Amino acid sequence: MGLADVISKKMAIVIGIRVPRTLKELDDIWNSLKGLDDKFDALTFSKITPSSIDPLASSVILLQRTPIEILYQLECKKKNKSAVMSEVLTLINVGIRSVVVSTGTFFQEEFDAGASVVSDVDVTELVRIMKTLERGKRDIFGQVVDFDGKLFVGLRVNPNNENLEPLLHSIKKFREVGADFIQLMPSLNINSIKRIAEFAKSQGLAVFSTVCLVPSIEHAESLSRRYPGFTPPPEFLEELKSGRADEANLSQISAMISEFKKIGMSGCIIDGAGCEDLLRKVITEV
Repeated sequence: MGLADVISKKMAIVIGIRVPRTLKELDDIWNSLKGLDDKFDALTFSKITPSSIDPLASSVILLQRTPIEILYQLECKKKNKSAVMSEVLTLINVGIRSVVVSTGTFFQEEFDAGASVVSDVDVTELVRIMKTLERGKRDIFGQVVDFDGKLFVGLRVNPNNENLEPLLHSIKKFREVGADFIQLMPSLNINSIKRIAEFAKSQGLAVFSTVCLVPSIEHAESLSRRYPGFTPPPEFLEELKSGRADEANLSQISAMISEFKKIGMSGCIIDGAGCEDLLRKVITEV
């Protein structure tokens, strides 16, 4: 069952894991999550390092080994339109139908902070390309594509901006070009999340919000660099310093999911990249 079908019945749970460095590491991560497939509806790769396997290759390998729904993060940095189209066609061929597109820095770490974004396609054009492919069964080169079904296409937005008006305007444009949903980056600002979600839903968009597991102070600092504006509260950091990371994360994630349900969120992405053992504990409990 695809994510578009899941959210018509309930709030979907998506788990985020790191992109592995080796096939053995991919096996180890997946084996640690076996037996919990009734606890989540899809998986996404949410962190990459210089030595990681390509996220697309990781997705293909995982799909060959187990039937699982993948929410693919389509990054366009340092790629031209032809390269992006090639990646989209590969996704379709391997059966991936749920895609978040971005020309931004979802995978940004220190090693790629200066990377340039794609120069000949922006996110709205990329969504338009994908939806044109879905409707007309042809790629940007006019070639016929053997493709049946629907693409579930979303864009990522940052709810931590102080001024939300430009963001709301962009969300309206996203819908106009054919987007199906938005994915909110991690935030603890429930008021901003609620305002964005209500506006997006009024435009006919589904909304997925992201929560992050934070096992240590160092991890919290890393997340603050990856997601501008994301800062765990002082009392949460004190819990980490006191060695109560498991309890602190479970309490915070449970509280956020409860709020998401009140808001009527379509889905929740629990980002456990780099702390998959803690992720297993959390998704068992929430």
